[in-house]
Amino acid sequence: HEISGYFRNAGGREIRREQEYSDSTGRLFRMDRVIIDPGAVTVIDFKTGRNKKALEKYTAQMRNYMNILGEFYQAKSIGGILAFVDLREIVRIR
Repeated sequence: HEISGYFRNAGGREIRREQEYSDSTGRLFRMDRVIIDPGAVTVIDFKTGRNKKALEKYTAQMRNYMNILGEFYQAKSIGGILAFVDLREIVRIR
């Protein structure tokens, strides 16, 4: 599956699980998995089930996570993945 690469160790890669980051106002957000590579950061959020209304909410949540990570890792590209574990599907957020 295309998400499996994010679970492998790679040169210069740091993986953080259940990592808390704060936004510019000091609110804390716990991100399921953050993969920090030399040129990119990817945040993965694990979900179950999917419906259109929930997908919009999850996408907004992921964009918020990506904005927060963009402040911490300004020189890296930021990407997000919603992983629907029970459906074995992913949605990439750019």
